[in-house]
Parts: sequence; structure tokens; C-alpha cells
Amino acid sequence: VNVYDLPVLKSNSLRKYCESIHIPCFEVSRHSSAETRKFLEELDIDYVLMVSSNWLLKEPLISMVKPRIINAHPGWLPKHRGMDPIGWSLIEKDPLGFTTHFIDAGIDSGEILRFYKVEIEPGDNMQTIAGKIAVLKPFVFYDTLKGLEKSEIQPQKQDGLYPVHRPLTFEELCDLEVQLASWHKSQS
Repeated sequence: VNVYDLPVLKSNSLRKYCESIHIPCFEVSRHSSAETRKFLEELDIDYVLMVSSNWLLKEPLISMVKPRIINAHPGWLPKHRGMDPIGWSLIEKDPLGFTTHFIDAGIDSGEILRFYKVEIEPGDNMQTIAGKIAVLKPFVFYDTLKGLEKSEIQPQKQDGLYPVHRPLTFEELCDLEVQLASWHKSQS
């Protein structure tokens, strides 16, 4: 099925946007395929940014030496791997923000590059915290790439001490909203 036959994507797609500003846009049938690997290797680039995906990358991509794939995970690694890292960070009273890391065969287990902290402010809820983290993504990628380019970042292997989190339940997420509201009242 050609997704661009869908009315919403005929006018509102990344491909259409790239075409409008004269940036080459390439599409592949499967992310983790020999076709994708060959395409990326032929570009002779150093890094690929994992901006968004509903799928984990697998072989033959993750073993590429060049380009390396960088992800921006909305949680503090290595502790908050997997689903709902914002919620788990709140539950465990850990820093909130983005961790950039190289993709490997595990889930959010690749070498850590940098952590970018986000502060909770009065009135914040799960949605506003997620929004604060999300708007940082362009800066996080840019800063990480500059840090790698200038050799200011030394990738750090993860120790494997922390398991991948399970997704939080609806009830747990609701409880977090209540706890945030209570915390804000106590700070006033």
C-alpha cells in the first residue's frame, strides 16, 4: 500500500516537506534491511539520527561501523531503559531528560553519549514534562553531533545492571499525575 495515497499524507508528509525545500528524501521498504544498510553505507556519512520509529532497529543495521546510529531516549540511561522512562524517573525520583546513545542490539543499551536534564516546574504534569523533553530533541542531536565532532564526548559503555522497564499501567500513570499535583501544592 502506498501510504501517500492517504489524503492526510498527500499534503502533510516528511517527503513532501523535503521536496518543498529541496532536500533529498529517501525511503526504504524496511528499516532493518540489506537495502537500507547498502544505501547508508553508500552515502559515506558518519552518523544517522534515530528521530522516531515504532520499530527497534535490527541487523544488518546495528553492526555498522559507519555510519553509527544515534538515538535520543527520553529517559536517564542506563537506569530507565525501555517504555515509560518519564514515569519511571518520577517514580524513582531520578533526573528527567534525554540521553543520547548509540544503537546496539539491546533496548536502549548502547554506549551513552550525553544526558540533557529537564527540570520540573510548578504546574507541570506528565504531558508538559513530555513536551519539555520533546522540544529539546533538535538541540540534543545537534549538541551531541558537535560534541562527537570536537571529541568532547567519549562514549560510555553501559554496565547492564538495570533491567528494561515494563510499560506502566493506566492506573500507575494516573497515580503519577496525582502525585505531581500533590508535590506542586507542597512546594507552594
